[in-house]
Amino acid sequence: MPFAATLVKVLYDAANRMPTYVSLAAVVGFVFLLALYMSQRRDLMRIQAWMEAVPDHPAEDLARSETLLDRAEAELEQILGVEGPSQAAVERTVVAPPSAATPAPTSQTTTSERPALEQITTEREALLPHPRWRRFAARVSQPRVLGLIALGAVILGLAGIFGADRLLNDNTGPEQRTHKPGAVVPHDVTVAVLNGTSVPGLGAKVSDDVTANKFQLGNVGDSRKEYDQTVVMYEPGEKKAASKLAKDLGVNPVQKIDRPTQQAAGGADVVVIAGRDRAS
Repeated sequence: MPFAATLVKVLYDAANRMPTYVSLAAVVGFVFLLALYMSQRRDLMRIQAWMEAVPDHPAEDLARSETLLDRAEAELEQILGVEGPSQAAVERTVVAPPSAATPAPTSQTTTSERPALEQITTEREALLPHPRWRRFAARVSQPRVLGLIALGAVILGLAGIFGADRLLNDNTGPEQRTHKPGAVVPHDVTVAVLNGTSVPGLGAKVSDDVTANKFQLGNVGDSRKEYDQTVVMYEPGEKKAASKLAKDLGVNPVQKIDRPTQQAAGGADVVVIAGRDRAS
C-alpha cells in the first residue's frame, strides 16, 4: 500500500506540472515559428524583387524548353536514320525569347505536337492537390497566419496552466478534486496537533486520538490564540482527509488553513486545534 500511495503521489505531481511543460513547449514553438516567419518573409521579399526584375522569366523558360526538345528530336532522327525536316524547318521551330511583337508559345501548342509530353503533363496535373486545398494551404502558410497560430498556442498554454491550477487546487468544489483520489489512507496523511487552550497536556491527549485512528502524527505544539471549539484545518487538496479525521475525532468545524496555523503546522497536511470543549 505505501508503494501504491507513493506512485499515486508521483503521478499527481507529474500531472500538476504538465501545464507548465505544455506552456514551455508552446513558447518554444512560438519562438521557432517566429524565426520561420522572418525567414519566409525575407525569401518572399527576394522572390518578389526577382519577379519584378525579370517579368518574362516563365515565357523564356518555355522557349528554351522548346529549343531543347527540337534539338533532341533532330538527334534522335539522325540516330534512327529517319529523314527529318530540313535545316530551314528546324531553324523555324527554334523559338526566340518572347518580345512585345511576338507572343510567347503556350503549353497547349507544345503538348499537342508531342503526345508523350502531353501525357506527362496530364499525369502531373492529376497528382496535384485539389484547387480548394491549394487555396487553403496558400492562406494558412502565409507568415501572418502562422504567427497568429503560434500566438494562439501560447495563449492556450497559459490558459491551461491557470485552468489546471484552479481545478486542482479548488477546495470549495466537489470532493473529487481533492489531492488523493479514492479512499483516504490515514497513515499517508500527516496531522499536526495544536493546543488552543491553556490546559496543559491537551495537545498530547488529542495526539493520542489522532494516532489511534491510524493517522501519521506531525508537529505537536501550541496555537497562537485560544479556541473555544476544536477545529480541523486542511491544506489545499486535503479536504477529504480533513473530513475523515474530523469524523473520527467527532469534530464538526472543518475549514481551510490560515496563514498563522500553516506556519505552526510545520508542513502537515491537516491540523487539529484542540479547543476548550476537548478539555472536558
